[in-house]
Amino acid sequence: PVVLAARSFFAEAISGVDPFKVHLGPLHGWRTEAKLAVRAGADGPQIGLFLPGSHDVCSIDDCPVHHPAINEALRCMRAACRKAGVSGFDDKEVVGDLRYVQLDVHRPSGKVQLTLVWHARSREDAGPVLESLVERLMRKPLWYSIWGNFNPAGRSISRIFAYEPEAWGWLAGEKAP
Repeated sequence: PVVLAARSFFAEAISGVDPFKVHLGPLHGWRTEAKLAVRAGADGPQIGLFLPGSHDVCSIDDCPVHHPAINEALRCMRAACRKAGVSGFDDKEVVGDLRYVQLDVHRPSGKVQLTLVWHARSREDAGPVLESLVERLMRKPLWYSIWGNFNPAGRSISRIFAYEPEAWGWLAGEKAP
């Protein structure tokens, strides 16, 4: 229905031009990047999307639109976070380790580049919990690289990433192609 409406609209708006063609891709496994919230949960960090109008996270295990490598990376992340003792971020108390994750599939290799948005000023401030997490993650060959974004922002700052150059740091894997 959307394609038919678009064709009709453009046929009227641009008369005399051949109708445009629409190419639809796969319905499953097409999303090669995901930026997901991480919040404190009873059984460890909850990783997923915010429920509408809230900061409550809805887990999206085995999301059908995510590339299979992202779904596998999320399973690995959850297990590694529990074993390393990572705490999800708590918005109300403004405490916790991991705030967000960004996962991007490196298309040539099919591996995942992971960015951990950590509630700390630096890698040093993040301490041994971050190091333990990275070490556990790297045991699996599914990572292209792992990067840290160190964002100590409180509840009044809503941006996900800290953009200052010193906020970014390579943690493991490939540095650059």
